Amino acid sequence: MVFFLSLREAWRNKMGMILFFAIPFVFLGAVELTAGGGTVAVKLYYPDETLQVLLTMHLAAIVFVAAAVCGFLSAYYALILFHQDFDYFRFCVFNGLHPAVYLAGRFGFFLTLLLFLAAGTTLLTGALVPITHPGNVFAGFLLIGVVYGACGGLAGMMTREFLVAFLCVALLADIDAAWLQNPVYYSAGQNIEIIRWLPAFYPCQMIFAAGFTEDPNPAAAPGSLVYAGVVLCMLLAVIVMRLRRVRHPNRGPAPGVQHDLRSIHTGGRP
Repeated sequence: MVFFLSLREAWRNKMGMILFFAIPFVFLGAVELTAGGGTVAVKLYYPDETLQVLLTMHLAAIVFVAAAVCGFLSAYYALILFHQDFDYFRFCVFNGLHPAVYLAGRFGFFLTLLLFLAAGTTLLTGALVPITHPGNVFAGFLLIGVVYGACGGLAGMMTREFLVAFLCVALLADIDAAWLQNPVYYSAGQNIEIIRWLPAFYPCQMIFAAGFTEDPNPAAAPGSLVYAGVVLCMLLAVIVMRLRRVRHPNRGPAPGVQHDLRSIHTGGRP
């Protein structure tokens, strides 16, 4: 039930549907039309060495913009799923919906959305530039979607103001995926250790290594999985804490709460 309600909610969100289909084409189309023909040395950080891959500005820009777009859209849709209508689902839990059913339906739809987003981004990127390992590139887009989706969900759960949460998501995607992970920037930047701790670092390394080398980075996938697991656990913990504040109508009133106040929410039943 929660899965199909989430599907209807996403379908009725006209702005979200426009962003889902328009942003990848608009941004990647703009890069395709404007990217220069120069070259840039992209640094790939393997466990035992740092490998430099010489790419054209066009190839590097297409892949890095695709990763930034995938991350932003994932965070935006997670913000919608775990912020909008959350009070409605809390009311459903209050009336007997098991929290596990809510979590399974919501996260199931979120994962389905990420699969479609990662697949579409991979297909669009592969149509614009040649990539060596499409399967691993798809996995990289999926992992950056999971990481940024969890960050977007956390932003949506930590504040009741949608604009504040959206601003947090937009700033994170702009500073990290769209700026610091730009190979033109970090390949010549200082304090690379700081950039390595940011959410998009390992997924972007995985995407570039799988896209343009024969040797996928063996540290990128575990690093991405660890980061994704940590932020997902944080999101799950915040959701569970907020759901645990809901008191089932069959339980006794909280200490200090008058029975009359409780009866307002239970239709007057004792």
